[in-house]
Amino acid sequence: MNGTHKQLHEITQRIGSDSHANLLLDNLLNACFDHALGDAPSGISPDQDPRTLARLMIALDRFNMLLQSDARLPGDGFYVGSPEQVSAWAQDLTEQIWEDRPE
Repeated sequence: MNGTHKQLHEITQRIGSDSHANLLLDNLLNACFDHALGDAPSGISPDQDPRTLARLMIALDRFNMLLQSDARLPGDGFYVGSPEQVSAWAQDLTEQIWEDRPE
């Protein structure tokens, strides 16, 4: 998953001032951070909370659909994987952004 932060940077450059794309990206990043860092019910770590994972999967799916439908954006999507893979991806992306590691 190295380079996810760099890929995100490249996508944001292509999105530019497209308000719809930026809204979907904001929703994705909020869902990602909530899943990786957010408050979860007692006894459950945030990355194990099925509600935050479901929200993350929906936000990622919507963003991927945008990328696939817009010719100026990478057509294969940002990331596609199983719920477990998406959970690990969200953790990794959050760490890369937190540490400003655009690898």
